[in-house]
Amino acid sequence: MSRQYVVQLGDSPAKIAIKFAFCPKCSCEMPRANPDKSAITRPNGHVTFRDIRVGEILNLPDEWFHPARENLPSTYYKILPHHDGVTRGSLGGTLGDSPELDPAVAAVSRLAALDDVAFTQAVGDAGTKIDAAVKEAYGSKSPSAATQAQSVQDATYWAWLRNRDLAAAVAAGDRATVTRARLDIQNALSTALGNAHLAIRSHAPSAAPSDLQAAAKAAVAALSADPNYCTSVTHPGTPVNAAVHRFKLAWNTSQTPKVPVGTGTYEVATTVALAQVHGSAPSACGAGQRPVPAPKPPPALKKQEAITTPTEDGGGFPWKIATGVVLAAAAGGVAWVATRPKDRSPVTRRGYA
Repeated sequence: MSRQYVVQLGDSPAKIAIKFAFCPKCSCEMPRANPDKSAITRPNGHVTFRDIRVGEILNLPDEWFHPARENLPSTYYKILPHHDGVTRGSLGGTLGDSPELDPAVAAVSRLAALDDVAFTQAVGDAGTKIDAAVKEAYGSKSPSAATQAQSVQDATYWAWLRNRDLAAAVAAGDRATVTRARLDIQNALSTALGNAHLAIRSHAPSAAPSDLQAAAKAAVAALSADPNYCTSVTHPGTPVNAAVHRFKLAWNTSQTPKVPVGTGTYEVATTVALAQVHGSAPSACGAGQRPVPAPKPPPALKKQEAITTPTEDGGGFPWKIATGVVLAAAAGGVAWVATRPKDRSPVTRRGYA
């Protein structure tokens, strides 16, 4: 059953969306819930009403109130065009930092404003654009990039299958199933976009400073040449200790997050940093398994569990993301939080890794 809202003095579509969806960008979903009301598309692709009047009764989108809404990842809110009508949606910190993904980002961000029939027709094109963006990463020599690319294709294929359910529900007029299926598809495609972004970065990482690249190469060589590197790294003066220490210093000079220095070990945070520069890295000391490359995702098309992560755009509501798709990509950040000393800045002890 559609929920309705009476427009109050000072309201705007964005303010109404904040009240009910905790997301000003989500006002783009309102026009399709009110097809008899005139709407316009702003230069950045954001769809909104041409005007609203005090006392006017508006239908609110069913998706705002469905429990499946909580499954949408933060990626979904990032890629939506900004309600200012100017700022485009983007996955990265700056627009255009992954131009390979721009067509896919635009295709997925447009889905929210489409009516149900147009939505079903657009899903295949959006999935195809995402898959095309990770074509090179799928066969990458970087195990991390290849794993992430595979998870992208698993998600787009699942979205395609779910779209068949949506089409059937639209034909049957089953509003509840339509709402759930739309949210499921947007979840899958948005998560696929996030992993595609990571796959592209892993396959072709941004160029690191030459001194950092040299330090990374030397550290990998020293670690690979010593079968007992986890013992050697604890002793000042050994090749492994010196090489790891130099890499840590070089990394902290130009990169973030910083890695711990002076610990006398080769920890997970350093492994992740080393892999980002070199493309791969030996296992961290004390780790139960190799964190880089990322572990294989669970079998595709299984019912997913979820973890809670803070939203990065559109309010303070906690949204959920599928663990099977994104946990491997998040391993570096998790490892850093787990290994960084609390309330203590990294200190440099000369001669110690």
